[in-house]
This record gives sequence, structure tokens and C-alpha cells, in this order.
Amino acid sequence: KAEWLFTHWMEAGDSGEAGRCAILAGDEAVKALAFARASELYRAALDLAPADHPERAEIERKFAEALSYSAQGAEAAQAYLRAAERSSPEQA
Repeated sequence: KAEWLFTHWMEAGDSGEAGRCAILAGDEAVKALAFARASELYRAALDLAPADHPERAEIERKFAEALSYSAQGAEAAQAYLRAAERSSPEQA
């Protein structure tokens, strides 16, 4: 399970693998309709990702979506704006 791997890599000090697993675990949480947990995992992925991470806009979008589904509209709006700023004009 990706969340277990996320914890494992965090404890091992490998932020790159931990971030990758946090995204996968967030995706699993969304599929299970655990949106609050998904937002926590995506937030962890964002915290671990460097500012120039090539998938940062996509992680931010997933984070915003999970926040929105867990009734955290104001925070979701801010995350959507950050995702749009990092996206191409077509994606934004």
C-alpha cells in the first residue's frame, strides 16, 4: 500500500521516494472517498517536492480537488490558484 511506503520512505529520510508515494497514497485515498486524508497526503507531497518539480501544478490541482471535496473551499480556492499559476495557459 502506498501510504505504508510513504511512511517507510519518510522514516528512511528519502524525501523523493516519500513524495512519490504520498501522491500515490493520495490517489488511493481519493478512490476510497477519504478526501480529508487525500488532502493531507497531497500536502505532504507538496511539502516534499522542490519548487521546480515538474509535476507540482498537477499535485497542487489534486490537493485543491481533495480540499474541495472535503468542504474546505477557501483553502481549495487558493490551491487552485497556485496550480493555475504553474500551469500552461491551456491547462489553467
